[in-house]
Amino acid sequence: MKFTPLIAAAAVMILPVTASAYIVSSASPEIAVGAPETMTDNPRGILEETPCFPASQDMSEPALLLAADDWIVTGEAEFQGFELVSYAEGATHLGEGRCHYEDGRIAVWREGAFLGVFEQTNPDLDTIGYIYATDTGEVAVRSGKPDPAASGLIRYDAATEELYYDRPAAK
Repeated sequence: MKFTPLIAAAAVMILPVTASAYIVSSASPEIAVGAPETMTDNPRGILEETPCFPASQDMSEPALLLAADDWIVTGEAEFQGFELVSYAEGATHLGEGRCHYEDGRIAVWREGAFLGVFEQTNPDLDTIGYIYATDTGEVAVRSGKPDPAASGLIRYDAATEELYYDRPAAK
């Protein structure tokens, strides 16, 4: 069955909106946190497929919901009981496995509930490209630029039940 925006919207409506009193926040002025209502169809509509699109059909349910709304899913990470999915509004394939992701975001779910979205405050910076879990117990955020650089980390404070975006430590 093909996911359509109508089916995806219905699925999102069926999912609980909050799982608990979890806080999703940002310690960086470059990243804001949007409410669950901010997840809508990709304003660019259906894009032509490129090698920048995920090669795997083995995406999580949250990633499938985003892909059904024409977003380009760029990465997924399970982290401290959260499901995080990075996605972008647009992508340009530059050859040799290089991609430029534009207007990236990171959606956050826990226990099937959609909690919020990390969003760039300045889309021209391409701060969010893709994510991956690290060996240090954090989720690394890479920029959407053709030669991606570390742009932040997502960490979890169990004492306050806060999932937050922070800039990487200076070297």
